[in-house]
Amino acid sequence: MQIVMCARCRAGFMMSPGVCPFCGSMQFFLAEMPTAPNPYAANPYAANPYANAYANPYANAYTNPYAAMQNQAETNYQTGMNYLEGKNGVSKNEYTAVRYLTEAANAGHAKAQYKLGNCYRDGVGVIKNEYEAVNWYRKSAEQGCPEGQHNLGWCYAHGKGVTQNDYEAVKWYRKAAEQGDAKAQCNLGIFYSEGRGVTQNYYEAVKWYRKAAEQGSANAQWNLGICYSYGKGVTQNYHESMKWYRMAAEQGHARAQACLGCCYFEGWGCAQDLNAAIMWFRKALENSGDDREVRGSSYQALGKCYEEKYDYTTAVEYYEKAIREGINEAQYDYGKCWYYGRGVPKNRDLAKVFIESEAKKGYQPAIDFLKEHF
Repeated sequence: MQIVMCARCRAGFMMSPGVCPFCGSMQFFLAEMPTAPNPYAANPYAANPYANAYANPYANAYTNPYAAMQNQAETNYQTGMNYLEGKNGVSKNEYTAVRYLTEAANAGHAKAQYKLGNCYRDGVGVIKNEYEAVNWYRKSAEQGCPEGQHNLGWCYAHGKGVTQNDYEAVKWYRKAAEQGDAKAQCNLGIFYSEGRGVTQNYYEAVKWYRKAAEQGSANAQWNLGICYSYGKGVTQNYHESMKWYRMAAEQGHARAQACLGCCYFEGWGCAQDLNAAIMWFRKALENSGDDREVRGSSYQALGKCYEEKYDYTTAVEYYEKAIREGINEAQYDYGKCWYYGRGVPKNRDLAKVFIESEAKKGYQPAIDFLKEHF
C-alpha cells in the first residue's frame, strides 16, 4: 500500500496536503507501507476452520455425534447377538441380549429391530407379545430391512399381532422378495399358487419358487417339485420334480423326503426301488416333528412298501400307526388286510367295517371295493 511522506519530517499522509502541517515543507515523496504478516500463511488450511477433518467437528465419525450414535447402535446390536447366541467369548443370556438389542433398536438399527421382534414373537428374554413383535417388525420393515418385511408379511398372513390380511401379507412379502429374501419369495409363490391376496397364477408361483429354490430354500425346492409333478405352471416332468425333491430332501425337508419316497415307490422319474422308497419314508418320519400328516402318510406308505415286499405283518403294523395318526385312507388298506388275511386272521366282517368307513367319506377305491366284494 502506497502513502505520501513529507521529505523533511517523514510524516505520512493518504494524499499530499500541499504544505506539511507539521513542518511547513512542500516537498513529498511516495513510499510503500510495510504489510502486516499473514497469520494463516504458514498453514493454508487454518484460514478455513472446515478445510480439514481435524478442524471440522462433523468431518469424521469420531466427532460427528450422529455417526457416533450409529456406531454405538451397531456395537449394541453385535453385543446383543453375542449374548443371544452365546458366541465370541460370552455365555448365552437372553435377558442381557434383549437389553442390548433394545438399545440398538431404539437408536434405529433395522436388524436389531427385526431381531427384537423375533424375541417378542417367541418369548425369548421377554414375555411373549405378538403385538410388540409386530411393532418392531414394522419399524424394521419401513427402513427396508427384508427380514423385517418378510416377518411382518408372515404376521399378516397368519393374523399374529394384527388382523389377518392376505393383501397386506402379499404387499410385505413382495417388498422382501424383490430384495432377494428367499423365504419371502417362497411365501409369495405359495400365495400365487393358492390365490391368496392375488389372482391365482401358477406361472407367477413357479417364478418365485424358482428364485427361492435357486438360493437353496428347501421349502421352495419342494414346492417347485410339486409343480413339476402335477404340471402346475410348468410342463409336467417327473425327472425335474425328482431333482427338486432330492435337493430339498437332502436338506432334511420331511415332506420332500416323503415325496421322493413316493417317486421311488411308483417309479416316477426313476426305476421303481422299494428299498430306496423305504429309506426316504423313514427319513421323513425322523424329520416329521409335530407334522402328523407327514408322519401318518409316511406310516401308510411304509405299510404299502412292506405289503409289496410280502411282509404283511410289518405292513399291518404301519397301517395301524397311520390310523392312529389320523390318516383315514389307511383304514381302507388295513381293511383289505383283514379281508385277505394278510398279517392278520381273515375276517370279512371286520374288513367291511374299516372299508365301509372310508366309503362313507367318499373314498372311491373303498366304494369300488365294497361293490365288487360285498
